[in-house]
Amino acid sequence: LIPAESYLSRIIEPPNVLLANINRSVITENLNHWLSIVNPETKILLSGFLIDDEELIESLAAQHKLVRTMRKEKNGWLALSFVHVA
Repeated sequence: LIPAESYLSRIIEPPNVLLANINRSVITENLNHWLSIVNPETKILLSGFLIDDEELIESLAAQHKLVRTMRKEKNGWLALSFVHVA
């Protein structure tokens, strides 16, 4: 996995959508970096983590002023969509 700092410095324009299909630990370690490159109203889709991780991800999202817009679960896995409202 490439450290967030190295690839974020190469982004020219902030994305309108951020998609991360990875596990909880990668999300928690990198969310600050990802949010440093997005604009308000950017859609953020996080998936690839277990339902048991939902409370932690929701808490982290609230700390970063992310508003949940969607929740889907399948076979013990979860996907959450947020809007960045900073």
